[in-house]
Amino acid sequence: MCCKGNEHKKHFYETYHAEWTRKIKRTNLISEKTYKKIVKVLLNFNKMLGIKPNYMYRWKKHYHILSNQEINCLYQKVPGQGREQLKRVPTFEKIYDIIHAAHAELGHAKCRRKNNSKIQASWYGVPMSAVLLYLNTCPVCAGTKKILKKKKNPLKFIISEHVGTRSQVDLIDMRSFEANGMKWILRYIDCLSGFGQVRCLPNKSSAVVDEALVQILSASVRPLILQPDNGSEFEGR
Repeated sequence: MCCKGNEHKKHFYETYHAEWTRKIKRTNLISEKTYKKIVKVLLNFNKMLGIKPNYMYRWKKHYHILSNQEINCLYQKVPGQGREQLKRVPTFEKIYDIIHAAHAELGHAKCRRKNNSKIQASWYGVPMSAVLLYLNTCPVCAGTKKILKKKKNPLKFIISEHVGTRSQVDLIDMRSFEANGMKWILRYIDCLSGFGQVRCLPNKSSAVVDEALVQILSASVRPLILQPDNGSEFEGR
């Protein structure tokens, strides 16, 4: 595991240890020490003489030992559809590696249900809180999160005190709907009143635009500020 993974594992246990200790009497997640003790009791159960403590009978009822790649693996007996199922028993010391392996097999899927289902298919008693802690702090997933765009500055409203203070003019491209040789529309609008005028233009040369704009201004209140776009037709080019 890489350095970043080791740091993540350390952070995981530092964070989760307090919660696990607080809920140790109500959780199915046991320590490595308890795990080995259960295995030892089950291996020697029939050899023990005298009256056995009740907890040993509970262990005998709920746990089962199978030899797999690891010697004496402990399994939990889980009721299934029609017959009893056996799922491996995790320990607190191995829970990070269990979640990490399942998460990696899923290609670092962020869905908590998918990750939890993958884990619960083979393991018994892995708390959902541990799965969520891992998913929320996974360094690989954190590196693939979308970078949030910086918020743009709020719009500043330009307030016109009266009609004729500010007007805007721009061109609308109508070349896709050409009619009688007219390909452009010059639109003029007063910012306060919303009063507007339009002129149809055959092209957007400066001479044609200027002539149409003079006609509009001759028939309306001349604005103190006339705001065009940055097109060359409004710059005399």
